[in-house]
Amino acid sequence: MIKAIFLKNRWTLVFCGLLCATSAATNVLLLDYLNGQVSSTSASNSAWLSRYLLGVGGLFIVSLLASALLVRVSTSAIADIRTHLLKGILATEYRDIETKGKGALLGVLTDDIDNLANGFSDAPQFMMHSVTIIACFSYLAWLSPYAFACFLVTVVLGGALTMFILQRGNRQYENYRVLKDDYYVHLHAMFDGAKELATNMARRRHFMQEELLPSVGLLKRSQIKWDLYWHLGQSWTSVLLFLALGIALAAIEFSQPAVQGLAVSFFVTITFVSGSVDFVVNIISTMSKAMVSARVVSRLQLTLPDAAVPAQAPALHADWREIKFESVCYTSSHGEDTSFEMGPISLTVHRGEVLFLVGGNGSGKSTFAKVINGLYQRTSGDIRVDGKLIESNTPPSYRSLFSTIYSDYYLFGSVLDNKGVPVADELANKKIAELSLAGKVKAEGGRWSSTALSQGQRKRLALLQCWLDDASVCVLDEWAADQDPGYRAHFYEVLLPAMRAQGKTLIVISHDERYFHHADRVCKFDSGVLSGLPQRVAIEVD
Repeated sequence: MIKAIFLKNRWTLVFCGLLCATSAATNVLLLDYLNGQVSSTSASNSAWLSRYLLGVGGLFIVSLLASALLVRVSTSAIADIRTHLLKGILATEYRDIETKGKGALLGVLTDDIDNLANGFSDAPQFMMHSVTIIACFSYLAWLSPYAFACFLVTVVLGGALTMFILQRGNRQYENYRVLKDDYYVHLHAMFDGAKELATNMARRRHFMQEELLPSVGLLKRSQIKWDLYWHLGQSWTSVLLFLALGIALAAIEFSQPAVQGLAVSFFVTITFVSGSVDFVVNIISTMSKAMVSARVVSRLQLTLPDAAVPAQAPALHADWREIKFESVCYTSSHGEDTSFEMGPISLTVHRGEVLFLVGGNGSGKSTFAKVINGLYQRTSGDIRVDGKLIESNTPPSYRSLFSTIYSDYYLFGSVLDNKGVPVADELANKKIAELSLAGKVKAEGGRWSSTALSQGQRKRLALLQCWLDDASVCVLDEWAADQDPGYRAHFYEVLLPAMRAQGKTLIVISHDERYFHHADRVCKFDSGVLSGLPQRVAIEVD
């Protein structure tokens, strides 16, 4: 990603490099001109000052142009990085997002993007000051090769120690980033588990004392370590320049005592360039953090967004008659020693039927539902739509057949159909009345007026959105669990038949045995496989 950004802006960067070189050369020429004026008394004040001011004006224009171009490039690069990461996360398979974890992804979208942004923002000044340092060192070498050699040896040896110190700080920051991901995991637990922590004082005390605050403490100790390394490197660099200056002046006095103004020229030039050296060393901290963040982003191995997410997934077999699962298996690893295996399962889902998935907790119902609509990629077996084999990575054209509500659903504020087109407010508000939400919420300009509803009402609004998606298959995971008894009956006896009458195929995960008779077929799961069935239904199992 970083390489692609540099390639994209390579010619602008080359031009900026030339401008930076011109700016640095102008700095050196102005220094040399001043050194000449210090050692000369023949020129009139007005004559040399006018030429000097003209040079300063040229330096300002060149530096401003170089900075403006570099800032434009760095700002565009930051936007490209953000766009790439966001598209990459949206394009990543759901199971991979589950595996990576929200903590790691949140760390990337906050800390790592900020680090990369800071690195690119400081890159213009880093380039200009680096070129200035090279130009000033070249000027010193031209003034006195011997004195510069002594100066350079001191800088190189001291610089090696600086790089060693900064490298240790870099390692500490990598450890800090790992700890920061763990900290974000605890923050998610604090907000997602707010109800449980508020009602269970013992758990809240344990969470605070044994998990959250220890995570803060580890972050603090890690940050102290890498901050100390960076400040140690910066302090040593400041001392190093004075040490190198003293050695250079001693070398001048020893080798060229009769040369007028040489010591002054060295003193002025090194004093001038010391600001650039300090700036570069300070920015090394920012650039190093950006490099760590770049490695973190690379390790995520996000899907290339341009190749994975079409603007609109084309419908597959809009008039399909059956979806057939042939010996479908799925294996999910939950750690080094534990995994969940589902299947083999053979099942045919017919267009327009109501299919219940039942069974105990952990029996594989929700896993199978996620395999059905392609959120989880099957390990083996075939899925066919009207006889046509669906690729193992379940393309978007297949997933577009489904609209889902899982137990951990998210309710978006926009009102869209499955093509991403806003639903007419009149239609949405008509459906709102049918779901007994009139007066609670309404559609306004393609958005819900509010999603701050009770859990049961939010579930109804999610069902309405699923209905308005107009997908041919609706997967409902324990939808009725949060409804009162009266509306639960309304769901099974009124809403499901109404949706079916519109040609929708309904796959319902349920524990409500008293309503099983509303299904065309009931699939009972046990330990990841289909098992016993009620007498009134039959399931197609090969």
